[in-house]
Amino acid sequence: MEIKKRKLIELFKEDEFSIFELYQIILNAVKKAKKAILVVLVILSTFLILDYNFSPIEFESKASVIIDQSNAPLAGNLNSLLGLTSNRNSLSADGTLSSDMYQDLFKSQVFFNELIQIKFPISENSKDSLTLEQYFANGEELSFYKKLRHPSAFWKQKNVITKNTISKYKIQDSTSAVRSNLTPDLIISNQIPPIVQIDNNKTAVIEIMKSRIKLEIKDRNLTVLTKMPNSFHSAMVGKIALENLLKFITAFKTHKQISQISYLQERVVESEERYRNAQKRFAGYKDNSLGLILQSAQTNEQVLNNELSIAFNIYNQFSVQLEQSKIELKKETPYFSILEPISIPNTVVEPSLSYFLIKYLLIFILTSLSIIVYKLFF
Repeated sequence: MEIKKRKLIELFKEDEFSIFELYQIILNAVKKAKKAILVVLVILSTFLILDYNFSPIEFESKASVIIDQSNAPLAGNLNSLLGLTSNRNSLSADGTLSSDMYQDLFKSQVFFNELIQIKFPISENSKDSLTLEQYFANGEELSFYKKLRHPSAFWKQKNVITKNTISKYKIQDSTSAVRSNLTPDLIISNQIPPIVQIDNNKTAVIEIMKSRIKLEIKDRNLTVLTKMPNSFHSAMVGKIALENLLKFITAFKTHKQISQISYLQERVVESEERYRNAQKRFAGYKDNSLGLILQSAQTNEQVLNNELSIAFNIYNQFSVQLEQSKIELKKETPYFSILEPISIPNTVVEPSLSYFLIKYLLIFILTSLSIIVYKLFF
């Protein structure tokens, strides 16, 4: 039997065979697979061009700050407040927020639920604004292969902002037993929060944004990376995401001190009123008992004087505690320094030509090898 007509499996059944025979059989299989490989190359090249050209365009912005947490310990457990699994590495040695804690917060539904409801301008020169919930109300633009499953998507434009898209916020009833929003105020409080029911559209937008926003923490540098179909929107969403994150962290770290200050302010007002009343009673009695040397008059004067002293001491103690709490609030407030300004990206990050070339090259190599192996054995 001629070498070129033999199959590889027949060669392996023999006790001995030469490398030349093996080479000839493989070469023969490659020649037979040439046409099939060429067809695969044409098909994959076509799909590469279509996939690249019909892929949604994305711009990525970067917002960075430096975290200064060395001034105060942290009380409480953010994971329990957010309903996340506990992490022993959430706190650093000095009790400050660690990178894991920031990541847990950034992935939480509380953070994204508030983020998608914050309004941002439609364009640099427009007075109109909209929310991410409105922006992705019809979903995000589909990739080429998803469009193949939904052909109408090839002609339907996503994220087209019209006057109908822009609407005012609905005023929510704060007394309702069931809320449609999950806010930091409901989580960071000493009260039992109401039932929260988030609709499917809002949940879908949250999932979209979770794949578009990424948090990176290296040492004390905190960076928010945001991808959006529009360069200006990418920068704006990155800005509000960073602002929202810093606001939430500040609220969490200072909520105990703020609650304490509020309580002390009420006590200071009450104790001051009590002190003023004691002053008036003592002064009035002194005026009315002028010239009296009776023992009962002296006793009543001593009682009123003691009440005045007690009222003053209470007022003074609450005032001192209030000032101390204000100092503690300053210590607990985290500080963030701008590492670099947020700029509007001018280059497209997706679709990436190199990514598509590598992707389809690997598919081509695997498919070609599969064809050759099939020709070798069958």
